[in-house]
Amino acid sequence: MARPHLDHEPVYINIKLGLHPEFDADLIAWFEGIPGRSRAAAVIARLRQGGEMLAELEGEEDAEQIGNLLSLVF
Repeated sequence: MARPHLDHEPVYINIKLGLHPEFDADLIAWFEGIPGRSRAAAVIARLRQGGEMLAELEGEEDAEQIGNLLSLVF
């Protein structure tokens, strides 16, 4: 089945990551476990999850806690 026609032009954002085999092994494994054509959707979902966690902290000034949440995005 073909994708439906979009009635608007999408915004493309290109990101290139350089991951260290030792320090980023968890991220490398996560990306390798995602089928190539599903990576964008998986990254978008994880970014949205991270945004929801940060919204819960709105108004708090605990930089360490915010940093910990940002590390959970991937």
